[in-house]
Amino acid sequence: MPKPSLYALVWSEAQQQYELTKEGRNLRAFRQEDEPEWFAWVEGQAAFAFEGRAGHLSVVKEARSRGDGYWYAYSRQSGRTRKRYLGRNAALSLLHLEETALALLSQRSEPPSAVKSGQSVKAKQQIHKQPVHSNVEAHTPLLASKLSPPRLPHLLVERSRLLARLDTMILPTAPGLALLQAPAGFGKTTLVNQWIASRVTQQDFPLVAWISLEAGDNELFRFWRYVIAACQPLHGGDSQATLAYLSSIVPLPFAFTEMEKVLTHLLNDLVRCVVQGGLLVLDDYHVITDQHIHEALAFFIDHLPKTVHVLLLSRSEPPLSLVRRRARGEIYELHLTDLRFSSEETIAFLYQALPITLSAASLLQLDVVLEGWAAGLRLLALTLQGKGEAAVEQALLSLSEHSDSSSFQHRALLDYFVTEILDTQPAPMQLFLLQTSIPRRLNGSLCDAMTGGEDSEAQLAMVEQAGIFLEALDGSWYRYHLLFAEAMRREASRRLGSETFALLSLRASDWYEQQDMLPDAVEAALLAHDRERVARLIELVAAQEPVYDPETLLRWLASIPEAKLRERPMLCFIYGIAYQASQEASSTSEALALPENVGERVELLLQMAEEGWRSQENWSWLGAIPALRALSVLEHGAFSQAVAYAREALALLPEEDLDVRIQLWHSTCLLLVGMERLLAGFPGDAQRFILDAQARSQALRYGYLTRQISLSLGRSYLLRGEFRHAQEVYRQVLIDAREQGDHELIADSLLGLASLAFEWNELATVEQQVQEAAEHIHFALHQKQELQERITFQLALIEYAQGQASEALGQLTAQLARFQQSSTVGVLEILPFALGWWGRLLLATGDLEAVQHYLEVQLLDQEKLPFIHTLETSILKVRLSLAQEKAQEALPLLERLLSDAMVQEHRYYALEIQLLMVLAYAACKQSQPAQRLLRKILIVAKAEGFLRLFVNEGEPLVRLLRSLLSSIEDNSLRSYLQTVLRAFALSPGSPASSADDGLLFEPLSSQERRVLRLLAAGCSNQEIADELIVSVNTVKDHVKHLYRKLGVNNRLQASSIARLMKLD
Repeated sequence: MPKPSLYALVWSEAQQQYELTKEGRNLRAFRQEDEPEWFAWVEGQAAFAFEGRAGHLSVVKEARSRGDGYWYAYSRQSGRTRKRYLGRNAALSLLHLEETALALLSQRSEPPSAVKSGQSVKAKQQIHKQPVHSNVEAHTPLLASKLSPPRLPHLLVERSRLLARLDTMILPTAPGLALLQAPAGFGKTTLVNQWIASRVTQQDFPLVAWISLEAGDNELFRFWRYVIAACQPLHGGDSQATLAYLSSIVPLPFAFTEMEKVLTHLLNDLVRCVVQGGLLVLDDYHVITDQHIHEALAFFIDHLPKTVHVLLLSRSEPPLSLVRRRARGEIYELHLTDLRFSSEETIAFLYQALPITLSAASLLQLDVVLEGWAAGLRLLALTLQGKGEAAVEQALLSLSEHSDSSSFQHRALLDYFVTEILDTQPAPMQLFLLQTSIPRRLNGSLCDAMTGGEDSEAQLAMVEQAGIFLEALDGSWYRYHLLFAEAMRREASRRLGSETFALLSLRASDWYEQQDMLPDAVEAALLAHDRERVARLIELVAAQEPVYDPETLLRWLASIPEAKLRERPMLCFIYGIAYQASQEASSTSEALALPENVGERVELLLQMAEEGWRSQENWSWLGAIPALRALSVLEHGAFSQAVAYAREALALLPEEDLDVRIQLWHSTCLLLVGMERLLAGFPGDAQRFILDAQARSQALRYGYLTRQISLSLGRSYLLRGEFRHAQEVYRQVLIDAREQGDHELIADSLLGLASLAFEWNELATVEQQVQEAAEHIHFALHQKQELQERITFQLALIEYAQGQASEALGQLTAQLARFQQSSTVGVLEILPFALGWWGRLLLATGDLEAVQHYLEVQLLDQEKLPFIHTLETSILKVRLSLAQEKAQEALPLLERLLSDAMVQEHRYYALEIQLLMVLAYAACKQSQPAQRLLRKILIVAKAEGFLRLFVNEGEPLVRLLRSLLSSIEDNSLRSYLQTVLRAFALSPGSPASSADDGLLFEPLSSQERRVLRLLAAGCSNQEIADELIVSVNTVKDHVKHLYRKLGVNNRLQASSIARLMKLD
């Protein structure tokens, strides 16, 4: 052993530094950052004593023949001296000295159990102020209750979706590490405990080791003592050797390799779990902050046997190289979004806790406020136990971030966040949480603007990692849990003072406004109680988004005093819009409550706006007031009055205005007038208004209005007989509506397309489109009844087309009875067509007297009826005359009706009227005028592909069409006529049901009929030639003539005709 040195380097626990002494006199001190000065001192020395945290050394430089020599360390323990090589000067770091002292101490010859005896007392006394854990920690008993899961709560919800995900976590192919990370109270412990309890009896479920960690376990040796003890049931062995080796390690600093040896012992023990597997659950791992524990656990996880898994339950993200593990697929994770209670789970829990039936509105409010927070649900249930259904409903509906927080239930939830979360944080973190609780969404820049700091981005990342109810959104944005933010705002106002809270709110509002995030700016200004700023910002919001959420607007505007409203006519008008929009929403939302006198309130606001604009001579906006009144009365079904207001508005609104809101009102009023023109039966006039509205709306960002305009445009094309244009419009509306998920518009456009498909005789398509429309009506918020009536009408037409005239008549009779109780726009739209078809079906079923009686009643009020209603009634009168064989009397009326239809651009009605003229001419034996007019009708109808126009007229028209076939030389017109005749042939009860195919097609020779029969049987040209003993070229000529006569283009179509002619 070397002689004692004059110098000694001694660790001072009190000063947390190494102190250099010479013969007991202090010379200077060294910390880790002072190592350059330490190495400089070592250069000129030959020996010194070292008394570190881990033990005592004599450090000596031994000379060599060449070079500067090498340093060695000596340590005497239990009568023996041990020596260890240290290296040259550059290797003599303070850490190296500590590690060497620890290594030499751990190599003592006595067994670990000697720590219990007095043999090592002298050695321990030589360690300078060493907190020897081996005597204290090794004898501290472990708390057995921490080594088993806590008791499950009485109220439990079966969370099958999460239990199934936990099952996959323990598969042999699953990663060794699993993490459940979420803020406090989201049910991490209960979920895993419930999972274990429900699976533990299964033969293949792993053995479970559980540790409920506490703040006191944040010490390396204590932590691993619990882990080693907890894992003993997994491997079934004796852990004493591993525990003894752990207790032999000297406290920090020490060589990590020593800890690896302890963990290697444990890992080797766990290999015995190979059959059943093992699961180590570390609950509340967020209390562990010691980096050495994290490093040791990472080593442990990296070397786990494949049959053993570690499950961490933590509020924060543990520093276990998670990025690397995620990239390699070495971790299984469940987070906040996974652990939130679903709506179904919330209902199931509440039904157990409060066995009453809750309304959809109260459950929705609960979902919005709690956001699936399990602990909040339990707290709420506790405070509501014993209360009646009405009291519970009221309590739940009052849970809102905008409520006064006065209810006991609400206060209990907010108090939880203060006492259990806020008060447990360090003071700087508490201040940051209070200062940043004001915004709904926040990022580093916003928080810097509020707090005056420069590191808010890093602070937010720390808050999120700590699991303090902060959720990362897209990009750099975050948001606090709704209730947590409310609790922090309440506490901020109390602790920081109202002036400071208002200042923070104004800073947030100003930042939001600069970023053009105006709704957020309004919310922050409301918290600051700056009414002038709130009023100004609301006007900016309305200018930016003319159609904003009415419920939010009403809440904002409720904070503005009446006097300030009168100073701002635009604000009064916005208030009126919000009330109007909320009236529409209230019909589908139980949660939106409006005052009983809302109509009077709207009118008062509009009067205030009108007075203000008149005093300001703001003539442009005066026209918007009757426009809003139009929408208001329309909501109550007063369509005629709404159109009158719309016309008044159009007279006041400027033709050109840069304000898009003026253009919005202009387009809306044009659409209303266009709809009125459509209902009246003037499609040409209507289309001019609608196209003007469409042109103005294209510059707007209001898709709903644009789609409504397009639907009306489609109807105008339909009435004008421009079916191709209508189809294009309806298809585009359907595409847009599907993208927006607008069920009402999807159904509306599908029914428009179904009307076109019916005319084109595509009955299967009609049924499919009507069925899909019915499915969407179920989810529509408005016009359900009107859309359902359109479906009923369309289904009646399908029944008629399928030969079920009586059934169709019954449907329409019932529908017209319902129409007597309603006068909505939707009813007015269908009514004339329903009446027209009802009359036609009466005639088809032979009930001429009923038609006669109906017409007599209608003639009394004819002058009061819209044009389209009068037109349908007059056409029905003509049909009755034809049915009564009074064709000559019908011709003058038909001439007048045709003139009226052409003037009003009713091209489809014009064609129908002309077909009736053809039938009247034929009944009067005037065949030449009939054929000339029929040819003219075919030429016009061919462009749109009309089929039902002809088929609906039945057998009398078939004979006339057939007689015209031989005289038509134009191939395209001939082909169209043959298509019309095929449509007749395919209709139930058509003349093709008899063998007289000559009614439908140009007569076939006997040889052509034989060729057609063989062709339908699938014979080739050669086979037909062999059968008929003719050449193949002759067969080809026959086939060519057949195609022309039948109006087909291929064998498949020809075979269909053969089946109709019963030649197959």
